[in-house]
Amino acid sequence: MEDYFIGTAPFCSPSPYACGKLPGYVPGESSDCGDGSCCMTGKKIRCKFDYDLWKKTALYKDLNRVTGSPDILPQYEWFGEAPLCGADDCDVYKAGFLPLRRDRSGYGASCVIGDKIAGVKAVTKSQEDRALKQASMCSMESRAKQKTWQKGLELGTEVAKVVGKAI
Repeated sequence: MEDYFIGTAPFCSPSPYACGKLPGYVPGESSDCGDGSCCMTGKKIRCKFDYDLWKKTALYKDLNRVTGSPDILPQYEWFGEAPLCGADDCDVYKAGFLPLRRDRSGYGASCVIGDKIAGVKAVTKSQEDRALKQASMCSMESRAKQKTWQKGLELGTEVAKVVGKAI
């Protein structure tokens, strides 16, 4: 598992508790620059994967039960980008992940609007099938919303024509 840094330059002030947002991670050393831009104030914190802690989490127990593998490791990804995050479950499913949790900051900059979503990679055939099924449903829902939006636009255009004639 890869370590990652929390704290967004130039004004870094992450909480060490943020490392615990993803099961199995603990805070490590701090750094001015981490793996990117340097902080003018504060420091970044390295979040380190702790395998022994991971094996005590509910997610590990669930994945182990489903896969039967004692050596299973999670693969996480945050969806949504600050400041206007707006991620939804469909973004997660379409990437082949399963939604795990929502958060305003994930492990980076905070959202002004919306949330970020942490996804865990589908690791079994049934989880992969579930992600694909949900992604398919999201595509159908998206097409339905697009049709509704188009009909609303057409109705709005007709109303504008009628109002324009009345004036």
